[in-house]
Amino acid sequence: SQSNVKYTVLFLYPGALFWVRWRAETQYKYNVFIADKAVEPDVSQNLVSGWTNGSAFYFPAMATVQDLKTSVYGADKAPKALRAGCYGRMMDDSDNLALAVRTFCKRDPKIVLWEE
Repeated sequence: SQSNVKYTVLFLYPGALFWVRWRAETQYKYNVFIADKAVEPDVSQNLVSGWTNGSAFYFPAMATVQDLKTSVYGADKAPKALRAGCYGRMMDDSDNLALAVRTFCKRDPKIVLWEE
């Protein structure tokens, strides 16, 4: 009984703390909202849950807006006229995501996807 507690304290707890800190230092968190119900990703294969607005996605510093779309929709499944932006400003697919959020979104990582 006490040996289980010992190994939890020695390995599991520090490992969890290291992982959370590593993710916070190496990746940026973005909250993704989809404005139109028509462009929500296909979640028919999910048995438990569907799409929820405000879902968190983590990306490295060099990720582009196209990487965000690919992560949300899957490879080659994003609608062609899909746009991303925040506070009324639109981002191009080739824009660096971290720089675009810093410049356009006033450092508020809430990205809205809509179809043009």
